[in-house]
Amino acid sequence: ESTAANARNLARVAHARSLFHRDPTLALMLLRDVEPLAHNLVKEWRAAAMLALSRPVSRLILQGHRQTVNHVVLSEDGTRALTASLDGTVRLWDADGRVTTVLQHDGDVRVAIFGPDEDTILAGTATGLVVAWDLTLDDPKPQKLGQHSGVSGRTVHSIALSPSGRHVLTASDDGTAVLWGLDGGPGIRMR
Repeated sequence: ESTAANARNLARVAHARSLFHRDPTLALMLLRDVEPLAHNLVKEWRAAAMLALSRPVSRLILQGHRQTVNHVVLSEDGTRALTASLDGTVRLWDADGRVTTVLQHDGDVRVAIFGPDEDTILAGTATGLVVAWDLTLDDPKPQKLGQHSGVSGRTVHSIALSPSGRHVLTASDDGTAVLWGLDGGPGIRMR
C-alpha cells in the first residue's frame, strides 16, 4: 500500500513540475492531491509548490462545458460570467464559479453577450443564427433575431450591443456585418 501511495505521489509531483510554465494552477491542483507525504518526498513537494506559487495562478476555473469554449464575457458589474461553447450551450456563472443558468441551442454557439438589461442573453451561432434568451422566463428558449445567409460560410464570429441597447451588430463568414433591431425588425446588412 505505501509503495503504491509513494508511486502516486511521485507521479503527481513529476506531472506538476512539467506544468509549471504553462499551467501553474493545474500544477498546484496536482500538488494538493498528493497523499500524506513520506519523509523522502517533503523536500521535493515543497520545492515544486514554491515554484508553482511563483507563477500567476487562476483565482477560479469555470468547468462544465463538454466541448470547446468559444467565447467568454463578464457582466458590467463583474459579478457574473457568460460562456458560449461548441456543445450548444451558453452558461451563466456566478462570482464563485457556479453555473446559475444553462441555455440550450441546437448547434455550436460561437459568441454570446449580455443584453441591455442583463436579463437578456444574445448569441451568434455556427449556422449564422442570431438568437436571444429572456432570463426572466422560467424556461428560457432561444428566440431568433435574424439569420446570416452567406453561401460560402455564415458563422457568426462577433457580436456587439449598441450604446442605446436597442440594436445588436453581428459579423459573419458571409462577408457582412448586420445591425439587428432588438424589437424584431429586419436587419441592415453592411458589406
